Parts: sequence; C-alpha cells; structure tokens
Amino acid sequence: MVIAIFGSLYLGLWLDKKFGTSPYLALILLVMGVIAGFKNIYVMIKRSIEMEKNQEEKHSERKQPPSKKD
Repeated sequence: MVIAIFGSLYLGLWLDKKFGTSPYLALILLVMGVIAGFKNIYVMIKRSIEMEKNQEEKHSERKQPPSKKD
C-alpha cells in the first residue's frame, strides 16, 4: 500500500516538473495510488478469510467420528 501511494506521488511530482503541470498530475496519480493501495489490502483480506475458512473446513472434517454401519 505504501509503495503504491508514494510511488505514484513521486512519479506525479516528477512528471509535473517535467511538463510544468503542477500539481495536477501529482494529485491524479496520488488518488490512483491510494485506490490501488486499498484494493491491494482488500484482496489480501479476502484471501486471508478464504484461507481461514478452508483451514476450518479441513479441521472440522478431521474431528467428525466415523459413521457406524448397521
């Protein structure tokens, strides 16, 4: 998240100096970096929840006693 935000801000500042468009490119790229950073956090949380569910399912399958056949 931090790399996406500061990397895009740095790139925007550099482009603003190069093209003389201060502060427009920096702001646009900063917003894009923040969005990308939060998207990355969302994906990581979603993966973590899915992995936790999978581990719980595997763990609960092991605890069930074998069924008795009559």
